[in-house]
Amino acid sequence: MHNRRIAAIAARQHGLITAAQLTWCGLGPRGIRHRVARGRLTRVARGVYSLSPVLDDRGRRCAALLRVRAAPDPFAVPLDGLSHHTTVNRLTTFRPGVACSHWTAAHALELVRSPPARPHVVMLGAVGRRTRDVTVHRTRSLDAVDVIRRDRLPVTGAARTIIDVATDASPAAVRRLIREALYRKVLDPPRWLDAVRRHRHHPGLAVVLAADPQIAIRLRGDGPTGGDLAVLLAELPLPPAVPQFPVTVADGTTYRIDHAYPDVLLAVEGDGDDGHGTYVAVADDGERTLHLAAEGWLVVRAPSHRITYDRDALGREIVAAHAARTRHLVG
Repeated sequence: MHNRRIAAIAARQHGLITAAQLTWCGLGPRGIRHRVARGRLTRVARGVYSLSPVLDDRGRRCAALLRVRAAPDPFAVPLDGLSHHTTVNRLTTFRPGVACSHWTAAHALELVRSPPARPHVVMLGAVGRRTRDVTVHRTRSLDAVDVIRRDRLPVTGAARTIIDVATDASPAAVRRLIREALYRKVLDPPRWLDAVRRHRHHPGLAVVLAADPQIAIRLRGDGPTGGDLAVLLAELPLPPAVPQFPVTVADGTTYRIDHAYPDVLLAVEGDGDDGHGTYVAVADDGERTLHLAAEGWLVVRAPSHRITYDRDALGREIVAAHAARTRHLVG
């Protein structure tokens, strides 16, 4: 009977089982030691055993969760009258408020290539401590929206993972994570902004804002819209700009320039408006600029923070660029 129970529980936990679960299955300390000696069990962490001598990355993440007692205590859960299937499900359902986090979550989400040497777990209300097996992080809040399931294991989502990592990472490292998360479509700008707003007091937020200045502007609620750039251009001593001017480049791609002066091939592009400000968008904007330059266009970028805080200087630069293009093309 205990072999059937052991196999059923381990099958739900990537081949792993805890000492408490083994005891509930009818295997006492002596039986556990006997199976370890015979190679039928492999100790992978304190109180955690594997039915296989080899663990993959998913198994290591599961072992970290079991090590911090994320699984229910089989002797504290009411199981009377439940079917075998329901009992196993209840015993292998991780409790709320605990998840793989930080660099371990980043690896699970494929944002980095290699897992950390020691797995990271975040626990609601736990005392942060570093054990020999797992690095445990204390947190005052772990919202349900911050946790996803990856390989049946609770893992912090991309937004919360990046914010957590930022506690001990450089702005450049955080910037790379943001780019990768957007590229892999495990993060989008609305969810990113929502997470930053919900975690305003997180210790990693300062690094996040340094890594992503656009999110800092949006967080303050003063990010300008595309209309603000149009207003600025209308105030300048220049001919009216043509909005959304189409330009077809050599490979057949048609770009729509935010504000164009076609006579002098001058393009003014807003950054930080809807559709801009993410790192994937920044990469796309760079390619767009190169294609337009190949067609003879000069592109002036108008970041949203400059429209708000450096309006006059930005206006003078646009006027100077128009004058230079006029001299170059008209003579």
